[in-house]
Amino acid sequence: MMHVSKLLITGTALIACTLSTPALAQSSCALVSPKHSLQKCSEVGQKLLFDMRIARGYAQPGDNDPLWQVQGSAAKVVPINSAWNTNGGRFQWVSPTTTHTNSTVVYSATVNIPEDPYFYDNLKLSISVGADNSVRRVRVNGVVIFMGAKSDINDFKPGNFKFVEKYANNDGGPFKQGCNKIEIDVYNQSGPTGLTVRGALSGKCTKCTTPKP
Repeated sequence: MMHVSKLLITGTALIACTLSTPALAQSSCALVSPKHSLQKCSEVGQKLLFDMRIARGYAQPGDNDPLWQVQGSAAKVVPINSAWNTNGGRFQWVSPTTTHTNSTVVYSATVNIPEDPYFYDNLKLSISVGADNSVRRVRVNGVVIFMGAKSDINDFKPGNFKFVEKYANNDGGPFKQGCNKIEIDVYNQSGPTGLTVRGALSGKCTKCTTPKP
């Protein structure tokens, strides 16, 4: 165990608060990139946001997505398939390089939360998800936070995108300090398959803060 010291704001007084948390082994958080982390709190009232978008606004078709993986390997940003052209080009997509017929494809992203989730107020994941053919499940650290219906086979149309929002509970779950894995199960009936995600992981520093350097 290690003790993480913070400062709790009560009125105008700064009171040291100490939280016991399990020590984090570096090997337990295999981030795709060190940049894939929510910020640490540096002051009370600070709003934090981690961009979860496919391509994150800069990756181009043919590039590996900087955040998302598919079936445990890098997901390729792909040109918009003709089946998805109703989105008007506003969303970027990733797709596996192999064919998947009548099967489920698992996409995943790993994001580091450097503080115990208790110290973030309103910690939440808010994403809009589209898929060909359908979004079946969304999980955070193995906990199912969304389940789609078998009848949903046109989730690649913006009007059918699934809005998924999950707030941390009083203990911080399903989020945790360290690596957090977001997984999206996509069912494909036949033909091309893909995933698009827009949204963010966000929170606000209101309970505790580290001193400014």
